[in-house]
Amino acid sequence: MGKYDSIIRSVLEEEAKAIIESSKVLDLDDLIDSIMNSMGRIAFIGIGKSGLIARKIAASLSSIGVSSFFLHPTEALHGDLGMLCKEDIIIMLSNSGESTELISLIPSIKRLGNLVFLMTSREDSTLAKLVDRLIKIPSFREADHYSLMPTVSSTVMLAVGDALAVALMKIRDFSKEDFAVFHPAGSIGSRLTLRVSDIMKTAELMPIVNANASLQEAIFEISSKGLGATLVKDGDPEIAFGIITDGDIRRAVEKRGELWNLTAKEIMCKKPTVIDPNSFLVEALELMELKKITILPVVSKDQRLVGIIHLHQIIQSGITHPY
Repeated sequence: MGKYDSIIRSVLEEEAKAIIESSKVLDLDDLIDSIMNSMGRIAFIGIGKSGLIARKIAASLSSIGVSSFFLHPTEALHGDLGMLCKEDIIIMLSNSGESTELISLIPSIKRLGNLVFLMTSREDSTLAKLVDRLIKIPSFREADHYSLMPTVSSTVMLAVGDALAVALMKIRDFSKEDFAVFHPAGSIGSRLTLRVSDIMKTAELMPIVNANASLQEAIFEISSKGLGATLVKDGDPEIAFGIITDGDIRRAVEKRGELWNLTAKEIMCKKPTVIDPNSFLVEALELMELKKITILPVVSKDQRLVGIIHLHQIIQSGITHPY
């Protein structure tokens, strides 16, 4: 137990409680319907901590193909209002509803004719009376002992933004493939775009021995190719009917003792778990975790052996967990 644990726990508990309470009363139907029926973009406006939350929500919606952007209120007052089109929906964030920078924008926005939402905990505030529609969140005491620093309120706003993004994903049938279009780089991009065929070992890099090969030959192939296993073929080089791993050799030693007279066929696993070359790497990792293995022969739909893939290759590609 750390000496500050009670403070940390108290803050997290207050914020968690606020999110749960908000989920019981929050109504986003009007906002979601407006977004779904809109031909324009979504402009998020906020100042201070609310501005930072507004930026994040705009980024989240953009990442799922809902064209959104953050408009800084001060810059908007000095010309950036020209970024707006009449069809754009404006979502303002202000917990108090008294942000002077946002209030100052209202007359110009009214002249432009945009639909304006306000996320606030104060439905009797100045801004609440000036906008078209409200996204009402409950009013909570902030987590600090003075109730001054935006903590609980900003966390609730952030959670509401996440809920909005996920709801729009489901309503718009946003798929993993759609997500990959907007996330071509980074770990998310790797998870959604890289396939087994992109990194599997093939041809001379693939460890493989004949079924009648000696154990010594199998061990040499395992060691020289550095994957901790070798495939076993019988006749047709494009068809593997078994695999020998380091573990198979250890188990054979424990069971039989003397092994040097054995062939690869006698100690191999005859029906190894395999994967299709078009499978995503994340699917390969999930299969490895499920079967508690570290290597997979890669077999095409017509049952031809085309490669082999090891857990380390997947991790090196940037994918470290299947979810």
